Amino acid sequence: MRLRPLRRHPPRRRGPGLGRRVGWAARFRPDGTLIGKLLLPEAVSNLTFGGIKRNHLFITASTSPYALRVTFNGVRDPA
Repeated sequence: MRLRPLRRHPPRRRGPGLGRRVGWAARFRPDGTLIGKLLLPEAVSNLTFGGIKRNHLFITASTSPYALRVTFNGVRDPA
């Protein structure tokens, strides 16, 4: 699966240490075992699930928001 930015942003500068994947979001089992990581091209600041079935993952990062349709459902807010 590839993440797609919701809007265009300026091209990244190139140089030592730039242009690498620096952000990630992880999914864990209830017992704390890591299921997998989702790597992003920039630092992640927050994420939430949306959509009618809560199967859209919205991620905000340093300079861009991202959206991804996933094969599982996010947990509904208890409030």
